[in-house]
Amino acid sequence: MGVVEESRIEGLSLCLWGKYCARHGLIYPVLFHMLDTAAVAGELWDRLLTGAQRAAIAGGLGMSEAQARCVVMFVAGLHDLGKVSRFQACEPVAWARVSDALRADTGRWRLMRHERASAHALVGILAEMGYELSDDASPAVRMAQIAGGHHGRFPQLDVHGAASPRRVQADLGGRLWQKIRFRYTAQVRHLTGAEATPKQVSVTAAVLMTGLVMTADRLASQRKVWAPRADMPAYGAAEHFAWARWKSREVVEESRLARIDLPELPFCAAHPGLRTPNPLQASVLDRLPELAGARGAGILLVTDGTGAGKTVTALEAARILNDACGTRGLCFLLPTTATADAAYDTLCGYLRAHRPTAAVLTLAHNHSWLNAAYTDEMLAPGDVLVCTGDEPHTDDEDEDDGCRPAGNGGGAVPGGGSSRTAGCAAGTVRFWPSSPSPPSTRP
Repeated sequence: MGVVEESRIEGLSLCLWGKYCARHGLIYPVLFHMLDTAAVAGELWDRLLTGAQRAAIAGGLGMSEAQARCVVMFVAGLHDLGKVSRFQACEPVAWARVSDALRADTGRWRLMRHERASAHALVGILAEMGYELSDDASPAVRMAQIAGGHHGRFPQLDVHGAASPRRVQADLGGRLWQKIRFRYTAQVRHLTGAEATPKQVSVTAAVLMTGLVMTADRLASQRKVWAPRADMPAYGAAEHFAWARWKSREVVEESRLARIDLPELPFCAAHPGLRTPNPLQASVLDRLPELAGARGAGILLVTDGTGAGKTVTALEAARILNDACGTRGLCFLLPTTATADAAYDTLCGYLRAHRPTAAVLTLAHNHSWLNAAYTDEMLAPGDVLVCTGDEPHTDDEDEDDGCRPAGNGGGAVPGGGSSRTAGCAAGTVRFWPSSPSPPSTRP
């Protein structure tokens, strides 16, 4: 892959790998994967986050939204900086490509999870770049925890112990390894435009940013994204980032991550079979809009007997709270697969009544493929469930199989998840639900 053109005479090495495919002998530079993730994070900021979420991040950083977007891309790009460590030696073929100078500068380094290595390395690097490092809540520490939390758990950082510069150089390689980590960080910062330094990082902003980083990493890590680029000839980081920003639009589009906008309907139209709201539902419809408008987000607790209309009440409450908070989508979390299956049927009817231009509905439990209304057969190209007033049937349309995450819990989620979606013909709502793979015994 050559070297990245840089102002320094020796350039910036691309011999360190971030993605590796033994079957096809593909090696992808870690810097390029970092830049891919940064680009996808920027696209997710533009297309997936609501205005309220962008405002919460910007306010939590004490910056404008334009500056906050750059910082989000920057920290997303830093998530795999910890792979510039003994992680490189985990794959002998890829390790053989690492330069002799770096191989000779390992010292007594030790192997640690790359996400923790990212957090440890970033504390000192960010402090050198002007991020405040004074206590556990300072921006340098929280930004390092965001990058290190991209696998779902925030690492605890001891800035005077394991995350101190002395320990980092001992654990993660010598002076050359520290230098290349700093230069990779500087390269990502320059290309993402994150020159402004946040003076604070609130807990709310950190959680939202971490979710965005995790999603961006998941999308950028798909083999179909990076593998074709691994065979390309040498080129520089700026050229690659320009490509990554262009490619990120396609990556996010194919992920089927989208907010849903349901048109406002009269109660009886949104809930076919019901003429008027019952007293419980009428109370929520009457009181909740004023409360949500005055107080913003909140928790509504409804307790009543079976058949009292709690599900319809929840749907109306979700609509009201979404409108008040500037959010979209809803999620039903249920204790059993049977109740999740029932909720899926209810939500299908609810979405069908609204006839949205796009509706993503995912049934997420480990036996969802057994549900006749959500069968894995629909994942075959050309087999598409069309939800109309009649029985489901298939419609010949080509759709690519995408990344289909599986969950162990039960739930039905419209407007979220990695799913398939398409436009809505007049009077028809089409759902492209994703599904976990069936058991391997299936032919």
